[in-house]
Amino acid sequence: CLDSRTSLIENPKTLVTFLQAVVKQVKPKQVQVTSNIDLQFVPVDIAQKKLIQLQKAIQLFTRKEKV
Repeated sequence: CLDSRTSLIENPKTLVTFLQAVVKQVKPKQVQVTSNIDLQFVPVDIAQKKLIQLQKAIQLFTRKEKV
């Protein structure tokens, strides 16, 4: 879900939109949200910001899925 090839910090709402589209198409029993590859290739401060955004997206997504 996170693009580890770039230093762009993703917007949590954009990530949620992507997750919802995937879930709608695939209809999985479970969802694992992660980066597309290891975050070792971006600077540490960028990786931390990306993970914070990912955490926010997961919180938004799980709230929306419960409704």
